Amino acid sequence: MVLPLGIKKGAVRSRSLLRTGLVNVDGAVREVGYFYATLKLGTPARQFELIIDTGSTISYVPCADCKHCGKHKDEAFDPKSSKTAVMLPCGTPKCNCGSPACQCISNKCFYSRTYAERSSSEGFLLEDNFEFPDTPGSVAAGQKNPDVKLVFGCEQQETGEIYRQTADGILGMGNNNNAFQSQLVEQKVIDDTFALCFGYPDGGAMFLGDVPFADHDKMVYTPLLPGWQTHYYTVKIEQMTVGGSKVNVAASVYAQGYGAVLDSGTTFTYLPTAAFNSFSDLVDKAAKSKGLQRRPGADPQYNDICWKGAPDDVKRLHTVFPEVEMAFGGGAVLKLRPLQYLFVLGGGSYCLGMFDNGGSGSLIGGITVRDVILQYDRRNQRAGFLPVESCRNIPLGQPKQPGTTPTTTPTTTTPTTAPASSPPSPKTTPATITDKPSSGSPDAAKASPPPPAAKPAASPPPPASKTGNPSKASPAPKADAHAPKGGSNTTQQQQPAGAATPPPRAGRTGIIVTDDTPHSSVFTPAVMLVGAAAIMVFGGVTAFIYRRQLWAWIGKMTAQLDAQDEQELVSLKTGQLKGSAGAAKGAAGGSSSTSV
Repeated sequence: MVLPLGIKKGAVRSRSLLRTGLVNVDGAVREVGYFYATLKLGTPARQFELIIDTGSTISYVPCADCKHCGKHKDEAFDPKSSKTAVMLPCGTPKCNCGSPACQCISNKCFYSRTYAERSSSEGFLLEDNFEFPDTPGSVAAGQKNPDVKLVFGCEQQETGEIYRQTADGILGMGNNNNAFQSQLVEQKVIDDTFALCFGYPDGGAMFLGDVPFADHDKMVYTPLLPGWQTHYYTVKIEQMTVGGSKVNVAASVYAQGYGAVLDSGTTFTYLPTAAFNSFSDLVDKAAKSKGLQRRPGADPQYNDICWKGAPDDVKRLHTVFPEVEMAFGGGAVLKLRPLQYLFVLGGGSYCLGMFDNGGSGSLIGGITVRDVILQYDRRNQRAGFLPVESCRNIPLGQPKQPGTTPTTTPTTTTPTTAPASSPPSPKTTPATITDKPSSGSPDAAKASPPPPAAKPAASPPPPASKTGNPSKASPAPKADAHAPKGGSNTTQQQQPAGAATPPPRAGRTGIIVTDDTPHSSVFTPAVMLVGAAAIMVFGGVTAFIYRRQLWAWIGKMTAQLDAQDEQELVSLKTGQLKGSAGAAKGAAGGSSSTSV
Protein backbone atom coordinates (compact mmCIF):
# COMPACT_ATOMS: atom_id res chain seq x y z
CA MET A 1 0.00 0.00 0.00
CA VAL A 2 1.29 3.45 -0.92
CA LEU A 3 0.07 6.34 1.18
CA PRO A 4 1.33 9.91 0.68
CA LEU A 5 2.40 11.77 3.81
CA GLY A 6 1.45 15.17 5.13
CA ILE A 7 2.80 17.57 7.75
CA LYS A 8 0.93 18.51 10.88
CA LYS A 9 1.72 21.36 13.24
CA GLY A 10 1.21 21.98 16.90
CA ALA A 11 1.79 18.42 18.12
CA VAL A 12 3.45 17.78 21.46
CA ARG A 13 5.72 14.89 22.24
CA SER A 14 8.96 14.21 24.10
CA ARG A 15 9.59 10.71 25.36
CA SER A 16 12.14 8.04 24.71
CA LEU A 17 14.04 4.97 25.82
CA LEU A 18 17.68 5.73 25.07
CA ARG A 19 17.46 9.49 25.18
CA THR A 20 14.83 11.42 27.01
CA GLY A 21 13.89 14.92 27.96
CA LEU A 22 11.23 17.55 28.16
CA VAL A 23 10.96 20.38 25.67
CA ASN A 24 9.62 23.82 26.45
CA VAL A 25 6.53 23.50 24.28
CA ASP A 26 5.00 26.64 25.75
CA GLY A 27 7.72 28.82 24.24
CA ALA A 28 8.21 29.96 20.66
CA VAL A 29 11.65 28.45 20.15
CA ARG A 30 11.45 24.74 20.71
CA GLU A 31 8.41 22.67 20.03
CA VAL A 32 8.05 19.03 19.11
CA GLY A 33 7.37 17.10 15.93
CA TYR A 34 7.20 13.43 15.04
CA PHE A 35 6.48 11.00 12.24
CA TYR A 36 3.32 8.95 12.40
CA ALA A 37 1.40 6.25 10.55
CA THR A 38 -2.37 6.00 10.33
CA LEU A 39 -3.90 2.59 11.08
CA LYS A 40 -7.40 1.19 11.47
CA LEU A 41 -8.18 -1.17 14.34
CA GLY A 42 -11.21 -3.27 15.25
CA THR A 43 -14.54 -4.19 13.64
CA PRO A 44 -15.96 -1.83 12.59
CA ALA A 45 -12.57 -0.29 11.87
CA ARG A 46 -11.54 2.84 13.78
CA GLN A 47 -8.68 5.08 12.69
CA PHE A 48 -5.68 5.92 14.90
CA GLU A 49 -2.54 8.00 14.53
CA LEU A 50 0.56 6.20 15.85
CA ILE A 51 4.12 7.48 16.22
CA ILE A 52 6.65 5.32 14.38
CA ASP A 53 9.21 4.07 16.88
CA THR A 54 11.96 1.57 16.03
CA GLY A 55 13.07 1.72 19.67
CA SER A 56 9.79 0.27 20.99
CA THR A 57 8.59 -3.30 20.76
CA ILE A 58 4.88 -2.83 21.33
CA SER A 59 2.13 -0.70 19.82
CA TYR A 60 -0.55 0.86 22.00
CA VAL A 61 -3.56 3.21 21.93
CA PRO A 62 -5.74 4.68 24.69
CA CYS A 63 -8.51 2.42 25.95
CA ALA A 64 -12.08 3.70 26.36
CA ASP A 65 -12.01 2.83 30.06
CA CYS A 66 -8.60 4.46 30.62
CA LYS A 67 -8.44 6.06 34.04
CA HIS A 68 -5.79 8.64 33.15
CA CYS A 69 -5.32 9.28 29.41
CA GLY A 70 -4.83 12.60 27.68
CA LYS A 71 -6.80 14.22 24.91
CA HIS A 72 -5.47 12.86 21.63
CA LYS A 73 -6.36 13.17 17.96
CA ASP A 74 -8.95 10.35 17.86
CA GLU A 75 -11.39 8.81 20.28
CA ALA A 76 -10.10 6.03 22.50
CA PHE A 77 -10.37 2.40 21.41
CA ASP A 78 -13.31 0.53 22.91
CA PRO A 79 -12.80 -3.27 22.95
CA LYS A 80 -16.48 -3.77 23.79
CA SER A 81 -17.50 -2.00 20.57
CA SER A 82 -15.29 -4.17 18.37
CA LYS A 83 -16.74 -7.51 17.28
CA THR A 84 -13.27 -9.00 16.83
CA ALA A 85 -11.35 -7.76 19.90
CA VAL A 86 -9.94 -10.47 22.18
CA MET A 87 -8.10 -9.75 25.42
CA LEU A 88 -4.93 -11.82 25.66
CA PRO A 89 -4.96 -14.25 28.58
CA CYS A 90 -1.82 -14.85 30.59
CA GLY A 91 0.50 -17.66 29.55
CA THR A 92 -0.03 -17.40 25.80
CA PRO A 93 2.99 -16.91 23.51
CA LYS A 94 1.57 -13.59 22.36
CA CYS A 95 1.66 -12.31 25.92
CA ASN A 96 5.19 -11.11 25.23
CA CYS A 97 6.36 -7.84 26.71
CA GLY A 98 9.99 -7.99 25.64
CA SER A 99 10.87 -9.54 28.99
CA PRO A 100 10.71 -13.11 30.34
CA ALA A 101 7.02 -12.69 31.16
CA CYS A 102 4.34 -10.03 31.18
CA GLN A 103 2.52 -9.26 34.37
CA CYS A 104 -0.68 -11.22 34.94
CA ILE A 105 -3.65 -9.39 36.42
CA SER A 106 -7.12 -10.96 36.50
CA ASN A 107 -5.87 -13.41 33.86
CA LYS A 108 -5.14 -10.49 31.53
CA CYS A 109 -1.76 -9.77 29.98
CA PHE A 110 -0.60 -6.53 31.57
CA TYR A 111 2.22 -4.37 30.18
CA SER A 112 3.99 -1.38 31.68
CA ARG A 113 6.50 0.97 30.08
CA THR A 114 8.22 3.86 31.83
CA TYR A 115 10.47 6.40 30.13
CA ALA A 116 13.33 8.22 31.74
CA GLU A 117 11.70 11.64 31.61
CA ARG A 118 8.99 10.10 33.80
CA SER A 119 6.30 9.62 31.19
CA SER A 120 4.73 6.18 31.10
CA SER A 121 2.12 3.91 29.56
CA GLU A 122 0.48 0.83 31.00
CA GLY A 123 -2.50 -1.31 30.21
CA PHE A 124 -3.58 -4.69 28.83
CA LEU A 125 -2.64 -6.45 25.61
CA LEU A 126 -5.38 -7.50 23.23
CA GLU A 127 -5.65 -8.77 19.66
CA ASP A 128 -7.90 -7.35 16.96
CA ASN A 129 -8.18 -6.82 13.22
CA PHE A 130 -5.93 -4.23 11.65
CA GLU A 131 -5.69 -2.52 8.27
CA PHE A 132 -4.27 0.56 6.62
CA PRO A 133 -6.82 3.08 5.39
CA ASP A 134 -7.06 3.74 1.65
CA THR A 135 -5.61 7.06 0.61
CA PRO A 136 -6.37 8.82 -2.70
CA GLY A 137 -3.42 8.51 -5.04
CA SER A 138 -1.97 5.42 -3.42
CA VAL A 139 -1.26 2.32 -5.47
CA ALA A 140 -3.60 0.43 -3.16
CA ALA A 141 -6.46 2.91 -3.18
CA GLY A 142 -9.72 0.99 -3.47
CA GLN A 143 -8.05 -2.34 -2.76
CA LYS A 144 -9.12 -4.39 0.23
CA ASN A 145 -6.44 -5.20 2.75
CA PRO A 146 -6.16 -8.82 3.89
CA ASP A 147 -7.62 -9.62 7.27
CA VAL A 148 -4.67 -9.58 9.61
CA LYS A 149 -4.51 -9.45 13.39
CA LEU A 150 -2.46 -7.12 15.53
CA VAL A 151 -1.54 -7.52 19.19
CA PHE A 152 -1.45 -4.08 20.79
CA GLY A 153 -1.83 -2.41 24.13
CA CYS A 154 -5.08 -0.90 25.37
CA GLU A 155 -3.91 1.82 27.73
CA GLN A 156 -5.29 2.14 31.21
CA GLN A 157 -2.95 4.95 32.21
CA GLU A 158 -0.68 7.57 30.63
CA THR A 159 1.58 10.14 32.24
CA GLY A 160 3.97 12.89 31.17
CA GLU A 161 4.51 13.58 27.49
CA ILE A 162 2.61 10.47 26.43
CA TYR A 163 -0.38 11.98 28.20
CA ARG A 164 0.18 15.36 26.51
CA GLN A 165 1.09 14.31 22.96
CA THR A 166 -1.33 14.80 20.07
CA ALA A 167 -0.83 11.38 18.48
CA ASP A 168 -3.02 8.56 19.77
CA GLY A 169 -0.22 6.14 20.57
CA ILE A 170 2.92 4.32 19.46
CA LEU A 171 3.64 1.96 16.55
CA GLY A 172 6.41 -0.22 17.95
CA MET A 173 8.83 -1.43 15.26
CA GLY A 174 11.72 -2.66 17.39
CA ASN A 175 13.45 -5.99 16.98
CA ASN A 176 11.01 -8.18 18.89
CA ASN A 177 8.30 -10.76 18.13
CA ASN A 178 5.54 -8.44 19.33
CA ALA A 179 6.70 -5.53 17.17
CA PHE A 180 4.32 -4.43 14.45
CA GLN A 181 6.29 -5.70 11.44
CA SER A 182 7.16 -8.98 13.20
CA GLN A 183 3.47 -9.77 13.54
CA LEU A 184 2.95 -9.18 9.81
CA VAL A 185 5.86 -11.50 9.07
CA GLU A 186 4.46 -14.20 11.33
CA GLN A 187 1.10 -14.01 9.54
CA LYS A 188 2.84 -14.39 6.16
CA VAL A 189 1.85 -10.92 5.01
CA ILE A 190 5.35 -9.57 4.27
CA ASP A 191 8.96 -10.67 4.11
CA ASP A 192 11.09 -9.75 7.10
CA THR A 193 12.24 -6.34 5.89
CA PHE A 194 10.93 -2.79 6.06
CA ALA A 195 12.21 0.67 5.23
CA LEU A 196 11.65 4.22 6.40
CA CYS A 197 12.18 7.48 4.55
CA PHE A 198 11.93 10.68 6.58
CA GLY A 199 11.85 13.75 4.40
CA TYR A 200 11.30 17.47 4.46
CA PRO A 201 9.24 19.42 3.73
CA ASP A 202 6.94 16.79 2.26
CA GLY A 203 6.89 14.23 5.04
CA GLY A 204 8.00 10.65 4.59
CA ALA A 205 7.02 7.08 3.90
CA MET A 206 7.31 3.58 5.28
CA PHE A 207 7.67 0.44 3.16
CA LEU A 208 6.75 -3.00 4.45
CA GLY A 209 8.25 -6.01 2.67
CA ASP A 210 10.47 -6.08 -0.41
CA VAL A 211 10.11 -2.98 -2.57
CA PRO A 212 11.58 -2.65 -6.09
CA PHE A 213 13.38 0.68 -5.72
CA ALA A 214 14.55 1.89 -9.13
CA ASP A 215 18.06 2.57 -7.79
CA HIS A 216 18.27 -0.50 -5.56
CA ASP A 217 21.75 -1.24 -6.92
CA LYS A 218 22.96 2.00 -5.29
CA MET A 219 21.85 0.98 -1.81
CA VAL A 220 24.79 0.25 0.48
CA TYR A 221 24.57 -2.11 3.46
CA THR A 222 26.05 -2.47 6.90
CA PRO A 223 25.52 -5.49 9.18
CA LEU A 224 23.02 -5.30 12.04
CA LEU A 225 24.91 -6.34 15.14
CA PRO A 226 23.78 -8.17 18.27
CA GLY A 227 23.62 -5.44 20.88
CA TRP A 228 23.39 -5.61 24.65
CA GLN A 229 19.66 -5.31 24.07
CA THR A 230 18.45 -7.22 21.05
CA HIS A 231 15.42 -5.05 20.33
CA TYR A 232 17.58 -2.14 19.20
CA TYR A 233 18.98 -1.90 15.67
CA THR A 234 22.70 -1.66 16.34
CA VAL A 235 25.40 -0.97 13.73
CA LYS A 236 29.13 -0.21 13.79
CA ILE A 237 30.49 3.25 13.00
CA GLU A 238 34.04 2.80 11.73
CA GLN A 239 34.97 6.42 11.11
CA MET A 240 33.64 9.92 10.51
CA THR A 241 35.27 12.58 8.36
CA VAL A 242 34.57 16.31 8.03
CA GLY A 243 35.70 17.88 4.78
CA GLY A 244 38.16 15.03 4.33
CA SER A 245 39.63 15.32 7.85
CA LYS A 246 39.10 12.36 10.17
CA VAL A 247 37.30 12.71 13.48
CA ASN A 248 40.13 11.86 15.84
CA VAL A 249 38.72 8.88 17.73
CA ALA A 250 38.92 5.10 17.37
CA ALA A 251 35.95 3.04 16.19
CA SER A 252 35.60 1.65 19.71
CA VAL A 253 34.55 5.10 20.96
CA TYR A 254 31.34 5.04 18.90
CA ALA A 255 30.56 1.55 20.24
CA GLN A 256 30.79 2.37 23.94
CA GLY A 257 27.74 2.16 26.18
CA TYR A 258 24.84 0.73 24.18
CA GLY A 259 26.74 1.05 20.87
CA ALA A 260 25.58 2.85 17.72
CA VAL A 261 21.79 2.59 17.41
CA LEU A 262 19.50 3.45 14.48
CA ASP A 263 16.36 4.99 15.94
CA SER A 264 13.42 6.54 14.09
CA GLY A 265 12.21 8.29 17.23
CA THR A 266 15.36 10.33 17.74
CA THR A 267 15.40 13.53 15.74
CA PHE A 268 19.04 14.49 16.20
CA THR A 269 22.22 12.43 16.20
CA TYR A 270 24.19 11.97 19.41
CA LEU A 271 27.87 11.06 19.69
CA PRO A 272 30.11 10.09 22.62
CA THR A 273 31.92 13.09 24.10
CA ALA A 274 35.32 12.51 22.48
CA ALA A 275 33.79 12.01 19.03
CA PHE A 276 31.48 14.98 19.42
CA ASN A 277 34.25 17.34 20.50
CA SER A 278 36.46 16.39 17.57
CA PHE A 279 33.55 16.52 15.12
CA SER A 280 32.27 19.92 16.24
CA ASP A 281 35.79 21.40 16.19
CA LEU A 282 36.30 20.27 12.59
CA VAL A 283 32.97 21.70 11.48
CA ASP A 284 33.69 24.96 13.28
CA LYS A 285 37.10 25.33 11.63
CA ALA A 286 35.66 24.60 8.20
CA ALA A 287 32.83 27.11 8.68
CA LYS A 288 35.14 29.87 9.93
CA SER A 289 37.47 29.28 6.98
CA LYS A 290 34.53 30.28 4.76
CA GLY A 291 33.97 33.52 6.68
CA LEU A 292 31.16 32.35 9.00
CA GLN A 293 31.05 33.63 12.56
CA ARG A 294 29.85 31.96 15.74
CA ARG A 295 26.67 33.25 17.30
CA PRO A 296 24.53 32.25 20.28
CA GLY A 297 21.53 30.03 19.81
CA ALA A 298 17.94 31.25 19.93
CA ASP A 299 17.40 30.13 23.50
CA PRO A 300 19.95 31.03 26.22
CA GLN A 301 19.21 27.89 28.23
CA TYR A 302 20.84 25.80 25.48
CA ASN A 303 24.50 26.13 24.51
CA ASP A 304 23.90 25.40 20.86
CA ILE A 305 26.82 25.61 18.45
CA CYS A 306 25.62 28.08 15.81
CA TRP A 307 27.01 30.19 12.98
CA LYS A 308 25.81 33.27 11.10
CA GLY A 309 26.63 34.63 7.66
CA ALA A 310 25.58 31.56 5.66
CA PRO A 311 23.27 31.70 2.64
CA ASP A 312 19.55 31.77 3.35
CA ASP A 313 19.11 29.38 0.43
CA VAL A 314 19.71 25.95 1.93
CA LYS A 315 20.67 24.64 -1.51
CA ARG A 316 23.85 26.72 -1.26
CA LEU A 317 24.94 25.55 2.18
CA HIS A 318 27.52 23.24 0.63
CA THR A 319 29.48 26.36 -0.36
CA VAL A 320 30.22 27.25 3.27
CA PHE A 321 29.75 24.02 5.24
CA PRO A 322 31.78 20.84 4.70
CA GLU A 323 30.60 17.43 3.53
CA VAL A 324 30.54 14.85 6.29
CA GLU A 325 30.98 11.11 5.82
CA MET A 326 29.97 8.29 8.14
CA ALA A 327 31.71 5.00 7.39
CA PHE A 328 29.98 1.89 8.73
CA GLY A 329 30.99 -1.71 9.17
CA GLY A 330 30.84 -3.77 5.99
CA GLY A 331 32.14 -0.92 3.83
CA ALA A 332 29.03 1.27 3.62
CA VAL A 333 29.66 5.02 3.54
CA LEU A 334 26.89 7.60 3.93
CA LYS A 335 27.72 11.10 2.72
CA LEU A 336 25.95 13.82 4.68
CA ARG A 337 24.95 17.12 3.13
CA PRO A 338 24.93 20.12 5.49
CA LEU A 339 21.23 19.82 6.33
CA GLN A 340 21.86 16.23 7.47
CA TYR A 341 23.87 17.56 10.42
CA LEU A 342 22.59 21.16 10.75
CA PHE A 343 19.25 22.72 11.59
CA VAL A 344 17.94 26.08 10.42
CA LEU A 345 17.91 28.94 12.88
CA GLY A 346 16.87 31.56 10.35
CA GLY A 347 18.34 34.67 8.74
CA GLY A 348 21.37 32.86 7.39
CA SER A 349 22.10 31.22 10.76
CA TYR A 350 22.39 27.47 11.35
CA CYS A 351 23.14 25.28 14.35
CA LEU A 352 24.80 21.92 14.73
CA GLY A 353 22.28 19.05 14.84
CA MET A 354 24.66 16.53 16.41
CA PHE A 355 25.14 16.57 20.16
CA ASP A 356 27.24 15.31 23.03
CA ASN A 357 25.97 12.02 24.46
CA GLY A 358 28.51 11.61 27.21
CA GLY A 359 29.62 7.99 27.49
CA SER A 360 26.26 6.47 26.63
CA GLY A 361 26.91 5.50 23.02
CA SER A 362 25.84 6.81 19.59
CA LEU A 363 22.30 7.49 18.41
CA ILE A 364 21.76 7.95 14.68
CA GLY A 365 18.60 10.01 14.46
CA GLY A 366 16.30 11.28 11.77
CA ILE A 367 18.38 14.35 10.91
CA THR A 368 21.20 12.17 9.59
CA VAL A 369 18.97 10.10 7.30
CA ARG A 370 16.82 12.89 5.88
CA ASP A 371 15.75 11.97 2.36
CA VAL A 372 17.50 8.65 2.73
CA ILE A 373 15.69 5.33 2.44
CA LEU A 374 16.84 3.42 5.52
CA GLN A 375 16.10 -0.26 5.09
CA TYR A 376 15.91 -2.57 8.09
CA ASP A 377 16.59 -5.89 6.36
CA ARG A 378 16.13 -8.20 9.31
CA ARG A 379 15.94 -11.24 7.06
CA ASN A 380 19.60 -10.76 6.11
CA GLN A 381 20.54 -8.91 9.33
CA ARG A 382 21.67 -5.72 7.62
CA ALA A 383 20.71 -2.06 7.27
CA GLY A 384 20.72 -0.34 3.89
CA PHE A 385 21.10 3.33 2.93
CA LEU A 386 19.77 4.80 -0.32
CA PRO A 387 19.67 8.62 -0.74
CA VAL A 388 16.72 10.00 -2.73
CA GLU A 389 15.72 13.44 -3.96
CA SER A 390 12.45 13.34 -2.04
CA CYS A 391 10.72 10.83 0.22
CA ARG A 392 7.44 11.76 -1.45
CA ASN A 393 8.60 10.93 -4.96
CA ILE A 394 10.59 7.71 -4.79
CA PRO A 395 11.07 6.04 -8.20
CA LEU A 396 10.17 2.36 -8.21
CA GLY A 397 11.53 -0.22 -10.62
CA GLN A 398 10.12 -3.40 -12.10
CA PRO A 399 8.70 -5.94 -9.65
CA LYS A 400 11.02 -8.56 -8.28
CA GLN A 401 10.21 -12.20 -8.99
CA PRO A 402 8.17 -13.38 -5.99
CA GLY A 403 10.22 -15.61 -3.75
CA THR A 404 13.62 -14.09 -4.53
CA THR A 405 15.85 -12.04 -2.32
CA PRO A 406 18.02 -9.17 -3.54
CA THR A 407 21.65 -10.08 -3.11
CA THR A 408 24.88 -8.17 -3.07
CA THR A 409 27.72 -9.78 -4.97
CA PRO A 410 31.04 -8.92 -3.27
CA THR A 411 34.27 -8.64 -5.24
CA THR A 412 37.85 -8.15 -4.26
CA THR A 413 37.47 -4.41 -4.66
CA THR A 414 34.08 -2.74 -4.85
CA PRO A 415 31.00 -4.96 -4.53
CA THR A 416 28.14 -4.60 -6.91
CA THR A 417 24.53 -5.36 -6.34
CA ALA A 418 22.92 -7.81 -8.70
CA PRO A 419 19.68 -6.33 -10.05
CA ALA A 420 16.47 -8.10 -9.21
CA SER A 421 14.81 -9.96 -12.04
CA SER A 422 11.97 -8.18 -13.77
CA PRO A 423 9.41 -10.60 -15.19
CA PRO A 424 5.93 -9.45 -16.13
CA SER A 425 3.55 -9.18 -13.20
CA PRO A 426 1.69 -12.46 -12.67
CA LYS A 427 -2.07 -12.54 -12.92
CA THR A 428 -3.46 -12.06 -9.49
CA THR A 429 -6.58 -10.91 -7.80
CA PRO A 430 -6.49 -7.89 -5.49
CA ALA A 431 -4.74 -8.51 -2.16
CA THR A 432 -3.61 -11.98 -3.21
CA ILE A 433 -1.01 -13.53 -0.94
CA THR A 434 1.95 -15.43 -2.38
CA ASP A 435 4.48 -17.66 -0.64
CA LYS A 436 5.58 -17.64 2.99
CA PRO A 437 7.85 -15.22 4.80
CA SER A 438 10.60 -15.80 7.28
CA SER A 439 9.93 -15.79 10.98
CA GLY A 440 9.93 -12.78 13.26
CA SER A 441 12.75 -11.39 15.29
CA PRO A 442 13.83 -12.66 18.71
CA ASP A 443 12.36 -11.36 21.91
CA ALA A 444 13.91 -8.26 23.33
CA ALA A 445 14.18 -6.91 26.81
CA LYS A 446 14.16 -3.25 27.69
CA ALA A 447 15.86 -1.30 30.38
CA SER A 448 14.77 2.19 31.23
CA PRO A 449 17.62 4.69 31.43
CA PRO A 450 18.28 6.12 34.89
CA PRO A 451 17.99 9.86 35.57
CA PRO A 452 20.96 11.62 33.91
CA ALA A 453 23.59 13.58 35.75
CA ALA A 454 24.37 17.16 34.92
CA LYS A 455 27.73 16.13 33.48
CA PRO A 456 28.49 13.09 31.32
CA ALA A 457 28.79 9.90 33.24
CA ALA A 458 29.98 6.47 32.28
CA SER A 459 27.09 4.54 30.85
CA PRO A 460 27.34 0.79 31.07
CA PRO A 461 24.16 -0.97 29.95
CA PRO A 462 21.36 -0.25 30.47
CA PRO A 463 21.80 3.10 28.70
CA ALA A 464 21.32 6.28 30.61
CA SER A 465 19.12 8.98 29.31
CA LYS A 466 21.01 12.09 28.30
CA THR A 467 24.24 12.21 30.27
CA GLY A 468 25.99 15.01 28.47
CA ASN A 469 25.49 18.73 28.76
CA PRO A 470 21.73 19.35 28.68
CA SER A 471 22.31 22.22 26.33
CA LYS A 472 23.69 19.81 23.76
CA ALA A 473 20.61 17.62 23.81
CA SER A 474 17.96 20.24 23.68
CA PRO A 475 18.06 21.97 20.29
CA ALA A 476 15.01 21.62 18.18
CA PRO A 477 16.02 21.85 14.54
CA LYS A 478 13.28 22.02 12.01
CA ALA A 479 13.10 19.43 9.31
CA ASP A 480 15.28 20.94 6.68
CA ALA A 481 14.82 21.64 3.02
CA HIS A 482 16.53 19.56 0.39
CA ALA A 483 20.25 19.91 0.07
CA PRO A 484 21.88 20.56 -3.31
CA LYS A 485 21.17 17.98 -5.93
CA GLY A 486 23.64 15.97 -7.91
CA GLY A 487 26.03 13.23 -7.02
CA SER A 488 25.55 10.02 -5.15
CA ASN A 489 25.19 10.34 -1.42
CA THR A 490 26.65 6.94 -0.63
CA THR A 491 29.58 4.78 -1.60
CA GLN A 492 30.28 1.13 -1.00
CA GLN A 493 33.75 0.00 -0.01
CA GLN A 494 35.28 -3.45 0.04
CA GLN A 495 33.08 -6.04 1.69
CA PRO A 496 34.85 -7.90 4.52
CA ALA A 497 35.22 -11.64 4.48
CA GLY A 498 32.11 -13.45 5.59
CA ALA A 499 29.87 -10.47 4.90
CA ALA A 500 28.38 -11.76 1.67
CA THR A 501 24.63 -11.60 1.40
CA PRO A 502 22.81 -14.92 1.89
CA PRO A 503 21.65 -16.57 -1.34
CA PRO A 504 18.09 -16.09 -2.59
CA ARG A 505 15.37 -18.08 -0.90
CA ALA A 506 11.71 -18.64 -1.48
CA GLY A 507 9.75 -16.17 0.56
CA ARG A 508 6.73 -13.93 0.77
CA THR A 509 7.29 -10.64 -1.01
CA GLY A 510 4.20 -8.76 0.02
CA ILE A 511 0.59 -7.95 -0.72
CA ILE A 512 -0.33 -8.09 -4.38
CA VAL A 513 -2.21 -4.99 -5.47
CA THR A 514 -2.58 -5.73 -9.18
CA ASP A 515 -5.81 -6.62 -10.94
CA ASP A 516 -6.50 -9.64 -13.14
CA THR A 517 -4.64 -8.11 -16.08
CA PRO A 518 -0.85 -8.28 -15.94
CA HIS A 519 0.80 -4.87 -16.10
CA SER A 520 4.55 -4.51 -16.02
CA SER A 521 4.15 -1.08 -14.49
CA VAL A 522 2.22 -2.36 -11.48
CA PHE A 523 4.50 -3.87 -8.88
CA THR A 524 3.61 -6.94 -6.87
CA PRO A 525 5.79 -6.71 -3.74
CA ALA A 526 4.43 -5.46 -0.47
CA VAL A 527 4.65 -1.81 -1.12
CA MET A 528 2.77 -1.09 2.03
CA LEU A 529 4.04 2.45 2.04
CA VAL A 530 2.48 3.37 5.31
CA GLY A 531 1.20 6.87 5.53
CA ALA A 532 3.74 7.88 8.05
CA ALA A 533 2.82 11.53 8.20
CA ALA A 534 5.53 13.84 9.48
CA ILE A 535 4.30 16.05 12.26
CA MET A 536 6.59 18.99 12.67
CA VAL A 537 6.01 21.91 14.91
CA PHE A 538 7.18 25.33 13.87
CA GLY A 539 7.53 28.18 16.38
CA GLY A 540 9.15 31.60 16.08
CA VAL A 541 12.23 29.68 15.01
CA THR A 542 11.17 26.60 13.06
CA ALA A 543 12.55 23.56 14.82
CA PHE A 544 12.78 19.86 14.41
CA ILE A 545 13.41 18.10 17.71
CA TYR A 546 14.11 14.79 19.31
CA ARG A 547 11.86 12.76 21.38
CA ARG A 548 15.08 11.59 23.07
CA GLN A 549 16.26 14.38 25.27
CA LEU A 550 17.31 14.84 28.85
CA TRP A 551 14.70 14.81 31.54
CA ALA A 552 17.35 16.91 33.28
CA TRP A 553 15.96 19.72 31.16
CA ILE A 554 12.81 19.63 33.19
CA GLY A 555 12.73 22.94 34.95
CA LYS A 556 10.36 25.58 36.04
CA MET A 557 8.28 25.39 32.86
CA THR A 558 7.28 21.78 33.61
CA ALA A 559 7.59 21.44 37.38
CA GLN A 560 3.91 22.09 37.96
CA LEU A 561 2.86 19.56 35.29
CA ASP A 562 5.11 16.87 36.73
CA ALA A 563 3.88 17.50 40.25
CA GLN A 564 0.32 17.38 39.00
CA ASP A 565 0.92 14.08 37.23
CA GLU A 566 2.48 12.54 40.32
CA GLN A 567 -0.37 13.72 42.51
CA GLU A 568 -2.90 12.21 40.11
CA LEU A 569 -0.95 8.97 40.04
CA VAL A 570 -1.00 8.71 43.81
CA SER A 571 -4.76 9.08 43.68
CA LEU A 572 -5.07 6.50 40.92
CA LYS A 573 -2.90 3.97 42.68
CA THR A 574 -5.35 3.98 45.58
CA GLY A 575 -8.21 3.34 43.22
CA GLN A 576 -9.07 0.75 40.64
CA LEU A 577 -5.55 0.49 39.22
CA LYS A 578 -3.89 0.01 42.56
CA GLY A 579 -3.64 -3.73 42.22
CA SER A 580 -2.48 -3.73 38.62
CA ALA A 581 0.15 -1.05 38.96
CA GLY A 582 1.39 -2.50 42.21
CA ALA A 583 1.72 -5.94 40.71
CA ALA A 584 3.57 -4.57 37.71
CA LYS A 585 6.05 -2.63 39.75
CA GLY A 586 6.49 -5.47 42.21
CA ALA A 587 7.15 -8.02 39.52
CA ALA A 588 9.70 -5.68 37.97
CA GLY A 589 11.72 -5.99 41.15
CA GLY A 590 11.84 -2.27 41.73
CA SER A 591 13.27 -1.46 38.30
CA SER A 592 12.44 1.89 36.80
CA SER A 593 10.68 0.39 33.82
CA THR A 594 9.52 -2.77 32.13
CA SER A 595 9.95 -2.91 28.37
CA VAL A 596 7.27 -4.16 26.09
